[in-house]
Amino acid sequence: MFHINDRIEISLLDSNEYFTSRIEDITDSYMIIAMPMSRGIPVYLSNNETFLAKCVSQNQMYRFSCILVDKKLQPIPIWKVSLPFNITRIQQREFVRIHVMLSVVVNVIDPELDSPEIIKVYTKDISAGGLQFADREKYQIGQKLQLTIHFPNLDTIEVIGEVVRVDESPDEPNLYFISVRYAELDEVRRCKIIQFVYKKQLESRNRDL
Repeated sequence: MFHINDRIEISLLDSNEYFTSRIEDITDSYMIIAMPMSRGIPVYLSNNETFLAKCVSQNQMYRFSCILVDKKLQPIPIWKVSLPFNITRIQQREFVRIHVMLSVVVNVIDPELDSPEIIKVYTKDISAGGLQFADREKYQIGQKLQLTIHFPNLDTIEVIGEVVRVDESPDEPNLYFISVRYAELDEVRRCKIIQFVYKKQLESRNRDL
């Protein structure tokens, strides 16, 4: 299920902090991961203690637990941990939403239009379950949209979405925030969005260290 070089996000049971790591090796009885660091200092955890982790693997995001078996600083800092247990797949409603500005081309799907109405907008936030963008146009709940999302340094992703919420901006008149749920999105493209969101989360947390 998990693979060498998969990036993982670790949290301790008594802490709200998150630490980044990577799977270095996997055997039939244990797993080796890079020792998580906090501001350049190794994260402290006693042997036989349990920690929580999240990982994107095989086109899905998973949450699981591990037990710290041993730790070494040489030749490279690593944790030897148990194989993951209590593995659960993170459902769509649990997908993390991040605030990021991405260019999106919106094609309004309307069979009554002779020519499609194509609009360029920017996201306010995005997750693997949907996105929100700002526009002067007030869309209708249930309206179907073809979205072409442009990710930096990644492939462009096309997806069919459905408008599920429209909120008027409290700060600017005639500006609306349009919430869209992905209606047609295969797991390969969904995984690309998950990986983008996950990477942005890690970058943000690393900047805070």
